[in-house]
Amino acid sequence: MIKYSVDLVIFGGGVAGLWALDSVSREGYSAALIEKSSLGDGQTIRSQGIIHGGFKYVVPGKYRENSAKEVRNMPNRWLDHLHGKRNDPDLSHVTVNSDFSYFWLSKRTGIRATLESVFSPIGLSLLNSPVKDITPEAPLWFRNSADIIYRAPEPVIDTRSLLEELAKPNASRIFYGSSFKFRREGDSIKEITLVENKTGQEYCLSPRRVVLCAGVGNQEIVNMMGYNEKIMQIRPLRQVFVTGELPDLWGHCIDGGKAMATVTTHYDRDPRKKVWSIGGEIAEDGHKENPKLLITKTHSFLEEALSVVDFSKTEWSTFDALRAEEPNNNLLPSGVSVRNIGNVSVCFPTKMALAPVLADTIIKRLASEKLEKCPDRIYRQGKVLVAPYPWQTQ
Repeated sequence: MIKYSVDLVIFGGGVAGLWALDSVSREGYSAALIEKSSLGDGQTIRSQGIIHGGFKYVVPGKYRENSAKEVRNMPNRWLDHLHGKRNDPDLSHVTVNSDFSYFWLSKRTGIRATLESVFSPIGLSLLNSPVKDITPEAPLWFRNSADIIYRAPEPVIDTRSLLEELAKPNASRIFYGSSFKFRREGDSIKEITLVENKTGQEYCLSPRRVVLCAGVGNQEIVNMMGYNEKIMQIRPLRQVFVTGELPDLWGHCIDGGKAMATVTTHYDRDPRKKVWSIGGEIAEDGHKENPKLLITKTHSFLEEALSVVDFSKTEWSTFDALRAEEPNNNLLPSGVSVRNIGNVSVCFPTKMALAPVLADTIIKRLASEKLEKCPDRIYRQGKVLVAPYPWQTQ
């Protein structure tokens, strides 16, 4: 058994955990991260990759002022990392699929096409960046499907490349193991023993603080530690994905005052084909639907909302996602959450876009505790194992 004494052990190798690992390491803390399978294999890899700036939260039928305020600075923050203006972390090699997201009003609605039919003007005034009406300059197929099209400065990234770039600088600190045990004294976790998945090597980590960024896994880990507390809520999604010769599209179809369908384009192994992931209200309600009925419903909606797109040679399927968040009466929390139980910090970023804010919050908590830093003695060869996209496993 190999033993390490560290300042922090982080559970969860999604964007939240990896960003936290990078941040605390840069601050001089000795840290290790435990991922049970492969990086992002949970909420992150099922994310559509949109760095929200609040526009989704100021559509008339689903106005969420607090959520809009929490994320309004995020596109600019992420763009600084993506353009190499900030190296904490440097994300300049992450694949950016689109610099913008689109909001369009489908011709099927019959509603008069105005700014107010897509956004709340009061809500827009809360945000840091303007939207632009690009209807006259949009591609012909898009214009023929929509009454009005707005462009919002919300970049869309390839989440697998993001995971790879976040993990590379700290690969030696990442342990892949699904078998682990805890030794607890009072309210504090003193030791974590784990068996690495592929090698069978045993490790014993002695942390001063444990940080949980494992999404749905947070509750199971808290239970294993012996804390009898409910620390999260789960809001499920059932998303549809479409594979075929499709146009590039990243954005939200506004229907009935809501973002009824959020479409993001991803690239399949076959360069001739693309994958559309369909989120939005359809996916929010989709977990209640039979998969075949959901596909029929989504297919019918998109044929009307994007009437010029030819879906005749496409393939359709579904995948499920679970969003783990701090308890909030099953409603979307507005921002990040960090809650301490003994020497364990239970963390939820709420949105992928808020991962930097969560890392900042963790750093501030550590600074306030005046944690004396351990020497960094983790010497091992690291690996970066990133989960495949859901449609690559079906």
